[in-house]
Amino acid sequence: MRVPRMQVTTAAALTFVVVIGGACAYALGLPPSTSGTPPAAAAAPRTASAATGSQDGRRPAIEAVADRDSALALLPRDNAGNVDWIAAVQNGTIRPRAAAPGRDSAATTVFGFDTYLRSKPGTFEAYFPHSSHTLWLGCQNCHPRVFRTTGDTLSMAAINAGEQCGQCHGKVAFAPTTCERCHEALQMAAGRVTATLRDDRPLTRLPGAVAAGRTQSYAPASFSHAVHRIRYRCSACHETLFAMQAGAGSMQMADMDNGRGCGACHNGTAAFALVRCARCHVAGSSSPGP
Repeated sequence: MRVPRMQVTTAAALTFVVVIGGACAYALGLPPSTSGTPPAAAAAPRTASAATGSQDGRRPAIEAVADRDSALALLPRDNAGNVDWIAAVQNGTIRPRAAAPGRDSAATTVFGFDTYLRSKPGTFEAYFPHSSHTLWLGCQNCHPRVFRTTGDTLSMAAINAGEQCGQCHGKVAFAPTTCERCHEALQMAAGRVTATLRDDRPLTRLPGAVAAGRTQSYAPASFSHAVHRIRYRCSACHETLFAMQAGAGSMQMADMDNGRGCGACHNGTAAFALVRCARCHVAGSSSPGP
């Protein structure tokens, strides 16, 4: 799904130097597409209210669905079969909250600097929508840790290696192999991917650690991004509760018991209480329940 491209004159003065696929440098301002007109199915403009959800207390029906397969059936897909999270917001299937319960949220701003990234002749230009990313994230989530504001060099080799865009794409967002999501000139065959919500992240237990204050040692926990993403924007937890980088920190049950980390929500009111250990610590499985 795409938002209509913004039309900005050359006086807009936002220029970056980037290289697509390790090819040649190009200017990233707001250049017109060299591939023709945008798709006819371009989406309506996104608004802040659509991103943060209704204030009348009514929530989408999908939030009451406990079975993952049933939740998956409600979510729209892209051409490759991946869950299309942007389309899910636009059609109202989900209305992710901007902040964790009891926490103040920053002003919701959807930055509409959507642009084509030009490449040298003979290669495929890419489309980058800031609006889609700021629907989920704050500017600080990517800048400057992942990308500087100017002068960055992008390459498919780095992305496929899990760097740059690959820090999220292929992990909690559609994989870089879903080429047509960025390179609109490419038309890929449909049905190459079987959509799943099992994007769990097993959590590594510290050597010798046991569940503090519990009478039994449980299997290491795992975390499901998809279950949380149905309800919250990424920025609701990153960077306030968790650093946005795998392995950047550790979680202790004692901290959670004191309302930090997962304990900010899992207190028996906003979400199930920490005493329901088997919801996250599932022996022989990396699939905690929603």
